Amino acid sequence: MERKDFIRKGLMGTGMFVASASVGNVIKNDIDELKELDVIGFNHLPNTESKVKANTVLHKADTRGHANHGWLDSHHSFSFANYYNPDRMHFGVLRVLNDDRVDGGKGFGRHPHDNMEIISIPLEGDLEHKDSMDNVAVIKHGDIQAMSAGTGIFHSEYNKNEDQDARFLQIWLFPKTKNVTPRYDQLTLNVEDRHNNLQQVLSPNADDAGVSINQDAWFHMGKFDKDFTTEYKLKNPANGVYAFVLKGDITIEDNDLNQRDGLGIWDTTSISIKANSQDAEVLLMEVPMSV
Repeated sequence: MERKDFIRKGLMGTGMFVASASVGNVIKNDIDELKELDVIGFNHLPNTESKVKANTVLHKADTRGHANHGWLDSHHSFSFANYYNPDRMHFGVLRVLNDDRVDGGKGFGRHPHDNMEIISIPLEGDLEHKDSMDNVAVIKHGDIQAMSAGTGIFHSEYNKNEDQDARFLQIWLFPKTKNVTPRYDQLTLNVEDRHNNLQQVLSPNADDAGVSINQDAWFHMGKFDKDFTTEYKLKNPANGVYAFVLKGDITIEDNDLNQRDGLGIWDTTSISIKANSQDAEVLLMEVPMSV
């Protein structure tokens, strides 16, 4: 058995929670929920401070939504919970991109999801995950976690350490197929493989590199030396790419980006990338543009 399959086998629970489509109404809160929103086209306009081109949308870090709940400090690239901006609903099937800091020993209590692909990428610290499929796991920097909520799941995420913050990206995608059997996937990746390289961390294929999800999406992460240049070629020219700068300064297609800036590009087959600072880091999310 290959290592990737062994890790997955060890994490897969035997139980399955099945809920109705109304499972999202079981718990109401202002932290981890989506309000009922009309799905609109991907070519939404950003805030007036942002720059828009024919096939590009730029979201500067300081234009994101912000919610500070004390134990949770969260920045929202798209409308989420109490942050509602009709011009920033989603980018294709990319619906949520939250940049979260969680206090030591705190976290999200048991709550439901259905019909959403949920990806967590830890940046600092450790998060302990439990769900209704009997999965119990800890995710840390270098790991990636994916859940296909499908017909319905409950889960919780807590900062495992009392003495340090945890930081992670919470990303939600609309699924390719609704009401699938829920599933969980987690992998520990070799972060050295993304030095001056775009390391694939997610795809639609269970046999491909990274975790797999119920959507025709590919995620890559890179960490670059200053002045390093590269090109990303889209897997599907009908898709778009949303780039999120994790650290440093990067130019993508003549757009100068800084830490936590987001840039969406569509109607292209490739994008150029140049690092303008040492150890600049980026997350690329290639997603279908039709919901």
